[in-house]
Amino acid sequence: GGGAGGVGARGAEASFPSGARGGAVVGEGRNPDADTIAALKPDVVLLSDNKVARDTMITLSGKGIATLLFNPPNIAAVIAEGQTLGKALGVSATADALGKMMQTRRDAVQAKTETQRKRPLVFYEVDASNLDAPLTVAPNSFVAGMMVAAGGSNYVNAGSLAQHTPGSDEIDSPLA
Repeated sequence: GGGAGGVGARGAEASFPSGARGGAVVGEGRNPDADTIAALKPDVVLLSDNKVARDTMITLSGKGIATLLFNPPNIAAVIAEGQTLGKALGVSATADALGKMMQTRRDAVQAKTETQRKRPLVFYEVDASNLDAPLTVAPNSFVAGMMVAAGGSNYVNAGSLAQHTPGSDEIDSPLA
Protein backbone atom coordinates (compact mmCIF):
# COMPACT_ATOMS: atom_id res chain seq x y z
CA GLY A 1 0.00 0.00 0.00
CA GLY A 2 0.90 3.66 0.00
CA GLY A 3 2.60 3.39 -3.38
CA ALA A 4 5.25 1.05 -2.00
CA GLY A 5 4.43 -1.56 -4.63
CA GLY A 6 3.62 -4.52 -2.44
CA VAL A 7 1.42 -5.87 0.32
CA GLY A 8 1.38 -3.15 2.95
CA ALA A 9 -1.00 -4.65 5.49
CA ARG A 10 -3.01 -7.77 6.22
CA GLY A 11 -5.62 -9.35 8.42
CA ALA A 12 -4.29 -11.09 11.52
CA GLU A 13 -4.67 -14.58 9.98
CA ALA A 14 -3.24 -13.78 6.53
CA SER A 15 -0.02 -15.53 5.55
CA PHE A 16 -0.19 -15.64 1.74
CA PRO A 17 1.59 -14.46 -0.27
CA SER A 18 4.73 -14.86 1.80
CA GLY A 19 5.33 -11.09 1.63
CA ALA A 20 2.09 -10.54 3.54
CA ARG A 21 3.46 -12.09 6.72
CA GLY A 22 5.47 -8.98 7.57
CA GLY A 23 2.77 -6.40 6.80
CA ALA A 24 0.97 -4.35 9.40
CA VAL A 25 -2.03 -6.10 10.96
CA VAL A 26 -5.23 -4.12 10.34
CA GLY A 27 -7.78 -6.22 12.19
CA GLU A 28 -9.12 -9.73 12.22
CA GLY A 29 -10.31 -11.27 8.95
CA ARG A 30 -13.95 -10.79 9.90
CA ASN A 31 -13.42 -7.43 11.59
CA PRO A 32 -11.14 -5.11 9.60
CA ASP A 33 -10.30 -1.79 11.26
CA ALA A 34 -11.14 0.90 8.68
CA ASP A 35 -9.33 3.67 10.56
CA THR A 36 -6.11 1.66 10.84
CA ILE A 37 -6.37 0.75 7.15
CA ALA A 38 -7.00 4.39 6.14
CA ALA A 39 -4.02 5.62 8.19
CA LEU A 40 -1.72 3.50 6.00
CA LYS A 41 -2.92 5.38 2.87
CA PRO A 42 -3.21 2.26 0.67
CA ASP A 43 -3.62 2.40 -3.10
CA VAL A 44 -6.31 -0.28 -2.97
CA VAL A 45 -7.85 -2.48 -0.27
CA LEU A 46 -8.95 -6.06 -0.98
CA LEU A 47 -11.69 -7.53 1.19
CA SER A 48 -13.61 -10.80 1.25
CA ASP A 49 -17.20 -9.77 0.58
CA ASN A 50 -19.50 -9.92 3.59
CA LYS A 51 -21.60 -7.42 5.55
CA VAL A 52 -18.70 -6.22 7.71
CA ALA A 53 -16.48 -5.81 4.64
CA ARG A 54 -19.21 -3.84 2.85
CA ASP A 55 -19.47 -1.51 5.85
CA THR A 56 -15.68 -1.14 5.84
CA MET A 57 -15.77 -0.39 2.12
CA ILE A 58 -18.30 2.41 2.67
CA THR A 59 -16.09 3.94 5.36
CA LEU A 60 -12.95 3.66 3.22
CA SER A 61 -14.70 5.00 0.11
CA GLY A 62 -15.75 8.02 2.18
CA LYS A 63 -12.06 8.59 2.86
CA GLY A 64 -11.22 8.32 -0.86
CA ILE A 65 -9.67 4.83 -0.67
CA ALA A 66 -10.34 2.36 -3.48
CA THR A 67 -11.73 -0.95 -2.24
CA LEU A 68 -12.44 -4.21 -4.06
CA LEU A 69 -14.70 -6.91 -2.62
CA PHE A 70 -14.18 -10.53 -3.58
CA ASN A 71 -16.22 -13.67 -2.88
CA PRO A 72 -15.98 -15.98 -5.90
CA PRO A 73 -18.46 -18.89 -5.90
CA ASN A 74 -16.77 -20.74 -8.78
CA ILE A 75 -13.74 -20.81 -11.07
CA ALA A 76 -15.35 -18.46 -13.61
CA ALA A 77 -15.82 -15.87 -10.86
CA VAL A 78 -12.25 -16.39 -9.60
CA ILE A 79 -10.98 -15.69 -13.11
CA ALA A 80 -13.27 -12.65 -13.50
CA GLU A 81 -12.22 -11.25 -10.13
CA GLY A 82 -8.58 -11.87 -11.03
CA GLN A 83 -9.08 -9.83 -14.18
CA THR A 84 -10.70 -7.04 -12.14
CA LEU A 85 -7.75 -7.07 -9.76
CA GLY A 86 -5.28 -7.21 -12.65
CA LYS A 87 -6.89 -4.15 -14.20
CA ALA A 88 -6.85 -2.28 -10.88
CA LEU A 89 -3.15 -3.07 -10.45
CA GLY A 90 -2.20 -2.32 -14.06
CA VAL A 91 -1.31 -5.91 -14.96
CA SER A 92 -4.30 -6.93 -17.10
CA ALA A 93 -2.29 -9.07 -19.54
CA THR A 94 -0.76 -11.08 -16.71
CA ALA A 95 -4.17 -11.55 -15.05
CA ASP A 96 -5.72 -12.65 -18.36
CA ALA A 97 -2.93 -15.19 -18.96
CA LEU A 98 -3.24 -16.54 -15.42
CA GLY A 99 -7.02 -16.85 -15.80
CA LYS A 100 -6.66 -18.82 -19.04
CA MET A 101 -4.11 -21.13 -17.42
CA MET A 102 -6.39 -21.72 -14.42
CA GLN A 103 -9.38 -22.56 -16.63
CA THR A 104 -7.30 -24.87 -18.83
CA ARG A 105 -5.94 -26.78 -15.83
CA ARG A 106 -9.36 -27.07 -14.20
CA ASP A 107 -10.92 -28.31 -17.46
CA ALA A 108 -8.15 -30.90 -17.89
CA VAL A 109 -8.69 -32.27 -14.38
CA GLN A 110 -12.47 -32.36 -14.81
CA ALA A 111 -12.14 -34.17 -18.16
CA LYS A 112 -10.23 -36.94 -16.37
CA THR A 113 -12.75 -37.28 -13.54
CA GLU A 114 -16.19 -36.53 -14.99
CA THR A 115 -16.96 -40.15 -15.87
CA GLN A 116 -15.64 -41.45 -12.55
CA ARG A 117 -18.39 -43.51 -10.91
CA LYS A 118 -16.96 -43.78 -7.43
CA ARG A 119 -16.24 -40.38 -5.95
CA PRO A 120 -14.47 -40.17 -2.58
CA LEU A 121 -16.44 -38.32 0.08
CA VAL A 122 -14.45 -35.23 1.11
CA PHE A 123 -14.75 -33.15 4.27
CA TYR A 124 -12.75 -29.93 3.85
CA GLU A 125 -12.13 -28.50 7.30
CA VAL A 126 -12.23 -24.72 7.45
CA ASP A 127 -12.46 -24.21 11.21
CA ALA A 128 -12.69 -26.80 13.96
CA SER A 129 -12.42 -24.43 16.91
CA ASN A 130 -15.89 -25.67 17.92
CA LEU A 131 -15.59 -29.45 17.70
CA ASP A 132 -19.36 -29.87 18.03
CA ALA A 133 -19.91 -27.81 14.86
CA PRO A 134 -16.77 -27.69 12.69
CA LEU A 135 -17.04 -25.48 9.60
CA THR A 136 -16.63 -26.87 6.12
CA VAL A 137 -17.39 -25.56 2.64
CA ALA A 138 -20.98 -25.20 1.45
CA PRO A 139 -22.03 -26.94 -1.77
CA ASN A 140 -22.26 -23.64 -3.66
CA SER A 141 -18.73 -22.47 -2.76
CA PHE A 142 -15.66 -22.20 -4.95
CA VAL A 143 -13.80 -24.87 -2.97
CA ALA A 144 -16.71 -27.32 -3.26
CA GLY A 145 -16.88 -26.72 -7.02
CA MET A 146 -13.18 -27.48 -7.37
CA MET A 147 -13.59 -30.55 -5.16
CA VAL A 148 -16.27 -31.93 -7.49
CA ALA A 149 -14.28 -31.02 -10.61
CA ALA A 150 -11.35 -32.97 -9.15
CA GLY A 151 -13.50 -36.09 -8.73
CA GLY A 152 -14.61 -35.77 -5.13
CA SER A 153 -18.00 -35.58 -3.51
CA ASN A 154 -18.59 -32.85 -0.92
CA TYR A 155 -19.47 -34.16 2.54
CA VAL A 156 -22.07 -31.40 2.75
CA ASN A 157 -24.80 -31.39 0.13
CA ALA A 158 -27.62 -28.94 -0.48
CA GLY A 159 -30.17 -31.23 1.21
CA SER A 160 -28.23 -31.27 4.46
CA LEU A 161 -28.38 -27.47 4.64
CA ALA A 162 -32.18 -27.32 5.00
CA GLN A 163 -31.74 -25.97 8.52
CA HIS A 164 -29.46 -23.10 9.50
CA THR A 165 -26.03 -24.51 10.22
CA PRO A 166 -24.26 -23.20 13.36
CA GLY A 167 -21.48 -20.84 12.35
CA SER A 168 -22.94 -20.20 8.91
CA ASP A 169 -24.51 -16.80 8.36
CA GLU A 170 -24.43 -13.97 5.85
CA ILE A 171 -20.81 -13.34 6.77
CA ASP A 172 -19.83 -16.93 6.03
CA SER A 173 -22.20 -17.92 3.24
CA PRO A 174 -19.61 -20.24 1.63
CA LEU A 175 -19.30 -22.15 4.91
CA ALA A 176 -21.49 -24.88 6.34
